[in-house]
Amino acid sequence: MQPARRYTLQLVDAGGKRLADPWPLKTFPSVDARSDSLRVLMYTCPGGHDVLKRFLRMPLRIRLIERALSFEPDVLIANGDQVYWDLRSRIATTRSGRAPAALAYAGDFDRTIPVLGTPNESVLKRAVGPQIAPLYGTRCRSIPVFFMRDDHDYFDNDEADDRLVTSRPTRSCSARRAPRSSFTTRNSFPRRTARSACPAPARPIALQAPRKASARYATASSRSSSCTTAADTSRSRESAGFVPLDVETWLARRVAADEHGPPHQVPSTPIGWSAGEWGEWYADVERNALSRPK
Repeated sequence: MQPARRYTLQLVDAGGKRLADPWPLKTFPSVDARSDSLRVLMYTCPGGHDVLKRFLRMPLRIRLIERALSFEPDVLIANGDQVYWDLRSRIATTRSGRAPAALAYAGDFDRTIPVLGTPNESVLKRAVGPQIAPLYGTRCRSIPVFFMRDDHDYFDNDEADDRLVTSRPTRSCSARRAPRSSFTTRNSFPRRTARSACPAPARPIALQAPRKASARYATASSRSSSCTTAADTSRSRESAGFVPLDVETWLARRVAADEHGPPHQVPSTPIGWSAGEWGEWYADVERNALSRPK
């Protein structure tokens, strides 16, 4: 498809019968195009299951996203915590995925067996489906969508104590990937529409590897408008930090260069802010100072 062009999409079966009404889709401008404006819809923590009775109820969340989409944004960035269904953290047995109401509704997730093709798959669909499908439905099929992930998307809160350190998850990575493969086909968990709209030579190796980049990093730029860099910052297996060193250097270089107008960093955990959790940017002393009420 050509850049900056409006297309009409239509789903049909093998016999040509229409399966849904047609819908429009507009592609991104080319990397070197000049744009007068860029409208970005960005929010965080849209997940939450109504059965747990501790989140904003789904009908209200639907009203919020429909209101936001009525402003016709060019890009949507859902920045982390698309799903809340913790399995091991301190709140798991009282307010999350292993609470009595959660177990009665979805069943118990068995971390010793694969996610898909086992009884876990039924648990996954009951836990994840009601948090995603009603909220998005087909509302986002005409807008580029970037889904970033944060700690709860790995099915645990980011925390550590003498009992458990949830950071650098093991089998939770499989659980994180499963919602994308299960719900993308239903047009309810949109994939990112492009790996990067910024020039490839400027990106470090960690961002050029398709499997790694598709899960963790996204860039979108509009000349003379802005450049947005999104990153899943908390689950790097290449280093002990939030992101590999070459990626961190690249992010800093992009801010300093200011090649595409005002830069916007969109990490799944904010830089310069702390909730006092385990996998954050700052050491304990700095974190305590940053978290102290003013």
